[in-house]
Amino acid sequence: MFAGSVFVPYHFNAGHSCVRRLGFTLIELLVVIAIIALLLAILIPSFSIAKEQTRRTVCKNNIYQLTLGVHVYCNENNTKLPSGSRGNTPTLTDHMRQELVDATRDERTLSCPWLGEPFSTPGGWVYKDYNVIGYNYLGGHEDTPWSTGPDEIEWISPQTSAERSDTVLVTELNAWGDGMVFVPHAKRGKVLVGGIFGGDVLSVTGMAPSQANGAEGGNIGLLDGSVSWKQIDEMKRYNGGECGTMW
Repeated sequence: MFAGSVFVPYHFNAGHSCVRRLGFTLIELLVVIAIIALLLAILIPSFSIAKEQTRRTVCKNNIYQLTLGVHVYCNENNTKLPSGSRGNTPTLTDHMRQELVDATRDERTLSCPWLGEPFSTPGGWVYKDYNVIGYNYLGGHEDTPWSTGPDEIEWISPQTSAERSDTVLVTELNAWGDGMVFVPHAKRGKVLVGGIFGGDVLSVTGMAPSQANGAEGGNIGLLDGSVSWKQIDEMKRYNGGECGTMW
């Protein structure tokens, strides 16, 4: 300190107190909010996609368990496959449904777990006297091949477990009929639209209704018990009885 001089501490400006600033300015706060929003925009879709991948894996195991249940039935019935109901791929008689529940010991194997209500209704979803399950079951149907419409492929229902091992037996319910569309696996989960579900069914020229409404694909179970995922653009259209379907 020099004589006659005024000592000014480093934390003071001459003639002014220096007040320590706490918190953020408005601009800094807006920047932080923008960064958080950007991170959420990146991460949330990734979480949704990862969740859908988990759903696909669970459904794959479900179809595998259902196929095992079918073979348990066949072993007790001289290789005869459980019969489908009334010429519709996603339906069973009450009796046959119960036979498969007994064979698998879990009625949840009869439906994609992500379709939810009404497919998961205890005892089954009864719609217009049909017991609708949450998959296409292709075994034991009579009088196939059924008549085909535009762009539909003929298929023949297997009758016994001794038939070709690569015969398709169970598929996910990418199907449509009676004003409804079923999509078990869209980009971020299921889509059930039209009819009792409400909402507008999307229509795109050249696309099957399930594909037009967001279907990404589905698991396909073969007679030998193997199950694999198939992309929707690799699937073909079939006559499922009173519904159209894809596998």
